[in-house]
Order: sequence, then C-alpha cells, then structure tokens
Amino acid sequence: FLDLGHESTQVSVVAYKKGQLKVLSHSYNKEIGGRHIDKLLFEHFAEVFNQKYGVDARKNSRASLRLRTQCEKLKKTLSANPKDLETPIHVECMMEDKDVSGMFTRAQLEELLEGQGLLAKIQSTIESAMELSGIKMDQVDSVEMVGGTSRIPRVRELVSEFFGKDSRTTINAAESVARGASLACAMLSPAFRVREFRVSDCCLFPVEVQYYSEDGSCKGKLEFERGSEVPGQKSLKLKTASPVHFEWMHSQAEGLPKDASVVLCKHKVNVDPKKGECLLKLDLGLGLDGCPAIFSCVKETQEEVLVEPSPQRTPKNPSSNATNTTEEGADKMADEAEKPAVPEAPKTKLVTRQEKISVDTTFQLGNLPEALERLMEDERNMASHDELVHETHASKNSLEEYVYKMRDAISSTYSQYESEDKKREFLKRLDDMEEWLYGDGEETSKDVYVEKLKELKQIGDPIESRAKDFEDVREAFGKMRSYIDLCRRMSHTEDKRFSHITAEERAKVVEECNQYEKWVQEQETIIKAAPKTEVPPKFASEVESKRSDLEHACKKIMNRPKPKAPSPPPQADKPMEDQPKEDEQAKEQDEDEPEERKDEDAWMADEAKPDQAAPMDTEATGAAAEEDGPVEMEKMD
Repeated sequence: FLDLGHESTQVSVVAYKKGQLKVLSHSYNKEIGGRHIDKLLFEHFAEVFNQKYGVDARKNSRASLRLRTQCEKLKKTLSANPKDLETPIHVECMMEDKDVSGMFTRAQLEELLEGQGLLAKIQSTIESAMELSGIKMDQVDSVEMVGGTSRIPRVRELVSEFFGKDSRTTINAAESVARGASLACAMLSPAFRVREFRVSDCCLFPVEVQYYSEDGSCKGKLEFERGSEVPGQKSLKLKTASPVHFEWMHSQAEGLPKDASVVLCKHKVNVDPKKGECLLKLDLGLGLDGCPAIFSCVKETQEEVLVEPSPQRTPKNPSSNATNTTEEGADKMADEAEKPAVPEAPKTKLVTRQEKISVDTTFQLGNLPEALERLMEDERNMASHDELVHETHASKNSLEEYVYKMRDAISSTYSQYESEDKKREFLKRLDDMEEWLYGDGEETSKDVYVEKLKELKQIGDPIESRAKDFEDVREAFGKMRSYIDLCRRMSHTEDKRFSHITAEERAKVVEECNQYEKWVQEQETIIKAAPKTEVPPKFASEVESKRSDLEHACKKIMNRPKPKAPSPPPQADKPMEDQPKEDEQAKEQDEDEPEERKDEDAWMADEAKPDQAAPMDTEATGAAAEEDGPVEMEKMD
C-alpha cells in the first residue's frame, strides 16, 4: 500500500491470511507530498514572474497565497493533460495591480521533480519497506495507491516500473479507514459478535528494556527489534528480594521525530524486602496501542507446610468361619491388641503460593510538559483571537444594520420627528458611514465599530425616543377613552346586581366621566398642536395615572355592597303545609347574596382589564349609549 498524501508518503507491506492481517513492514518520508510539489511550482513561477514582471510574490503574503492557489490548480490540470500540451497559469492583480501569466507543460513538471530528487525519495521509501519486510519482489500480489499525489502519471509509472506490475487506485482511503475502525470497535466491544479477525502491526523503531533490582541481585535487558509484532510480549523470570526497575527506551535515535524523547517510560515492581527472596514471573511488551506495558506480574514463594497424618485403620474382626485357628494364634492376637498404638510423625510438604504484585508506571515525556503548556497557551490565544474576531464581526454587523434601519426610518416613520436640515445632515452621515464600511472600514478593530455606532446613536436615539413617546401617549389616550365609555355604560345599567345604587350615585359617576373626558379632549388638542420635533407636553405615565384615579372613583361607588334585607317577624300557628315554602324562600334569599357579591367581584376584574376594549370616538360613544340604552352585563363582558 502506497499513501502519497499532501504532507508525507507512507509505504506498508501487508500479508493477508484467512482471519488474519499482518503488517510486515512500514516506512515513511515526511519530505515528499503534494505540498512539496506545490512548493516547487511556487518557487519556479515566483522566479519567472519576478524576472518577467518585476514582482516577487515571496515578499507579499497575499500575493504568495494567490500564486500558491493557482499552482495547486495547475498541478491538478497537468495530471490530466497530455505530456506536451501547454497549460496556462494566470493570476489577476497578484501584486502592485499587475496581472501575471505563464505557460507550463507536464514534461516540465516531471523534469522539475527529477531535478529536485522527489521521485528518487519516493523510490527509496519503497525500497526501505521492501527490505524490512524480507520478501521478494515476485511475492507481491498487488500494489494499491491512494492520495492526491498518486494522480501524477510519472509517479504511477515509477511505482509500476519498480514492482514490475501496474498499480491500482481502486481503494477509497476515507471509506477504508472508517470500515477498519468500525471493525476494530466491534471486535473490542462485548456487545457485538463478529467473526474473529486478528490484526498485527509492526514496531517502527527498535525498543530496548533495561531492568535491575535495588539490591543488585538481577540485572539485564530485553530487545524488541524493528519490525517486531505489535501487540507482542515476552516472558521474564527473576529472583530477587527488592523492588525491580524497568526502563524502556529507543535503542536507535536515528529516524525518530525531532525533539522526541529517547526514554519511553519506567516501571517499578513493588517487591517487599521484608518478605525475603521470591521468584517474579512477568509478561511485558508492546500493547495494542503500541505503548510499553507490563501485562502481568506474579510473585511466587515456596513454603513448608505440616501435613497431618491420616487416621489409622481399625483391623477387621476375624471371620466366624475360621474354625481352624489355633490357640497360640488367638493368644498372639490378643497380645497385639493389648499393646498401645504408636502415632505417626507429621510430614512436611513444599507449597508454592502466587501473589499479584503492583506495578508503578511513569511515562517519560521529555520536554513534552513544556511543549504541552506552550501548545495550551497557543490554544488559549487562538480561542481569544477567535472570540475577538466574532465580536468584531458582530459589531460591524450591528453598525451596518443600524445604518440601513435609520436611513429607512428617517425617511418614513421618523420623518415628522426631526427638522428637514437635521434630517439631511443625519442622512449624509449615514451614507458616509456606509461608504466607509465598504471601504477603509472593511478590516478594522472592534473598538472602532463600537465608537462609530455610538456616534450615530447620539443623533438617532433622541429621534427614536420622541417617536416612541408620542406613540405611547396616543395609545394611553385611547385606553383612557375606552375606560370612560365603560364607566359611563355601567352607570346606566339596570342589572339587579346594581339595583341598590341610587340615581345620585350614578349621576356622580357620569359627572366623573365627563370631567375626565373633557381633560382628555384638552390634552389631545395640546398634543396635536405640539411640534413633533420637541418633547411631547404629556407622557403616557401621566395619562395612566389619571385613568387610575377614575378607576378608583368609579369602583368606590359601583362596588358598594348591597344592604341585607330585614328578616321577617316571627309568625305563630302557621299551617304545616306552608313551612316548606318559607324554607325555600329563605334558602333562595341566602343564595342571592353570595351570587351578587361574586358578580360584583367579576365586574371589578373586568374593569381591571380596560386594555381589551378598543379605543372609541367620543361622539360615536355617546350616540351608541343613547341608542342602546342600559347595557346588560353579558354585553359589557
């Protein structure tokens, strides 16, 4: 497999068997990739255009970016064109308002790659992988290529010539990675059942393990050579009575990334010296993730244990059929039975005990802590910069939005709330601000946008405030008229709930309504005559205060509780058949009072929501009152 990507080139030799994948070797080179070919084209055309037009794109960041973009497009076009076909490259206004252009062929590109040694580096990377795998060229069944650089015809020809067979580009790299990761996750997860498939990687750099005990009883090293199987492990047995230290490191620094630490990690096996010498059995190696690990660590100790003797067997009784036993034999058996039994001495047995030992791991990060802190600081700075960029765009958009909104409003909605001279001056400032936004203000700081918006609002906010005040006071007068009309209709109602309100009290309510209506008419006349370019003589809060006064005066009269009817005098000697009727009348009288109070409370709640009634004209309201007469509660609601 050859992966010729944008940044680097990687070569892997893989062997497939049934249910198994094994990586035999792997090599890479970070100096070969699509980016390096783009750089060659950029350097070539930067020199050409400098000689031809007198502009050097290498000295200007914007010009450099434009030329690099065109060089990348040219590389893709050349890969699809015939070898001798000239392909143009054109950069508009690259630098100093100059347009530059040139011609290039695929043959020139191949000569450029040969001259800079990029093709030779690709071949050396392939040779390194084949040498490490230990297989012959005729054992290679197929060659697969992925990556953008693999589209260059000369690179594909080089690979085909090296292996003696055509290379294929049938693999989708992104899809292969996704499927491989899904399979690996399914094999590791206990929730899925998949067919067993073993994947073995190889170790890119040789690793050496040095170990020693604190008492010096054991010392040595293990090696995991380059190309060793990963995951893989080795077994080790040690006799010691003190803790053992393991140090993992790269045995060869050649080929390691820059600033990489040679020491990988350290392990400490915690053996208790007080318990004496023991035998350690360890399994250590490179894990599934390629990191050094001690998979198991067991301490074996041997102890002598006393074994209790087995109980003696009781001799069997002689058979009843033994009729030929002599008297001497019978006496001998009796003597043996009279002798005391001699106990057996306890025996010792060697028992082996196993105990797991804890292992402390310390990864040697080298200069990684400082580098990590530096990277974290860079990340914080970039996050702050991104936030500042976002806030700058938001400030710019707010300024642009305010310019468009006020320019439309000052010509229509807010036209009557500012004088003609000031309107022309404000519109001119808005036009100048728009021109500045798309000119010198295209790229500037957040503080400048905020300050510009503040300057415009110092002119526009008073206009918006006056327009809002006039609109609010107009709506307040409309609500006031609606409430006056409601109170006047309630004063003429014939509903039984208000039958106890006298004519004098109803007349007082009408008088209050007339006085407030007169005040509303006077104030509306003043508001209409007042110039819109100045602060209104009345505000909505003052009108609302007057409406509250009227509400208090009307409720005080109309919500007066109804007096209770006097109880009838007791009557004696009434017929029994009249008693149920009197009970029903008393019950109805008792139920009427709470209902009246409930209805009165409901009227108070309705009066507290005068906003729901639409504003009404004074003359129309009076005519409607004369035509309709008393208003029932259902209509009022």
